[in-house]
Amino acid sequence: MYISRDHEYDLPVAPLAGHEGIWAAPDSPADALPPEGADARRQFVVSIVRAERYRAQLQDRRFAQLANSFLCQCLIDEAEGRFVDATLAAVHAAWVCDDDKKAELAASCRRMAARLIRDAPRGSQSFGIRLRSGPALLVDVLRRSGDFEGAETECRQGLAEATDGFLRNLLGFQLDLIKRGDRGAHSLLEAIGSSPEAWGVTGPGKDDAPKQKRSWGFWRR
Repeated sequence: MYISRDHEYDLPVAPLAGHEGIWAAPDSPADALPPEGADARRQFVVSIVRAERYRAQLQDRRFAQLANSFLCQCLIDEAEGRFVDATLAAVHAAWVCDDDKKAELAASCRRMAARLIRDAPRGSQSFGIRLRSGPALLVDVLRRSGDFEGAETECRQGLAEATDGFLRNLLGFQLDLIKRGDRGAHSLLEAIGSSPEAWGVTGPGKDDAPKQKRSWGFWRR
């Protein structure tokens, strides 16, 4: 996932607000790049790769190479205004850190994901197919980073605004985890098993749900 740096370009760029070392054309997210398209985007990406922040991340030996790949991709996605892709890249980096037993680095990746979700223009980018699940993902990364106060605040706000029953049930399960100070990974079937009636699950198989390990959307671990 490393971006080639074989060529150098002199680009008419401006500093991306709030991110020293990253450069971007003003007011130009990915889908608003100039009509010349691929070449303009390539030059734009090269300008990011040349930036100090990208190079510093690439060479940060605290992270495994795979985690750094995701984090470098995150920088590019963010600079292009693709906050959903950037968020998921940060979450994937957190999973790599989880596998490497590097809890604090995983937490830092999740804090990055939380910032990206908050920075995403409200309503313009969806974090889910079935529902706008940005609130659920935000609560999850905050909880798993250890920010229980922030997670509870976002969770209660999400519950107050949610009109989708699936999202309400998921946030309700998260709220129980927050109250217990639980930073662990949990599956969707665990959420269903915690309150099967609320999810509309009845019958002989309902007690098996917590024992099964399945994914819940993109925050599967």
